[in-house]
Amino acid sequence: EIQAIKKIAEKHAGAGGVRLLWGDTKQGDRGQVVEDFQKDPDVRVFIAQTQTGGVGITLTAADTMIFYSLDYSYGNHAQAMARIHRIGQKFPVTYIYLLASGTIDEAVYETLQGKRSMAEFVLDRGVDGVAGMI
Repeated sequence: EIQAIKKIAEKHAGAGGVRLLWGDTKQGDRGQVVEDFQKDPDVRVFIAQTQTGGVGITLTAADTMIFYSLDYSYGNHAQAMARIHRIGQKFPVTYIYLLASGTIDEAVYETLQGKRSMAEFVLDRGVDGVAGMI
């Protein structure tokens, strides 16, 4: 799945313009993959698995994130989104979801939206306000 996405991206950006971060990326190479994307203007596409690239990296060179697969964990999803929407981001950020009607990804997306609404409600009310409602 991720290799197919990489091949498509390379057709449009050229092989040197794409970086891939996933489970098979060697630990010692991961920092360089991120640095290439952040600093090399010829590297225009960064592809990552949520579990591998969703935490601990900054990708402010990006302004668009496309989700081709979703995780049920809202925490993982929010962390992945935060990779490009960080201090130092100079552009408006766009998130795109590749969803097909009637698929599990559509159900996961709806579940994530519900979890997001709950998280926002809790943050707006604070712990004391929520505890008083339970």
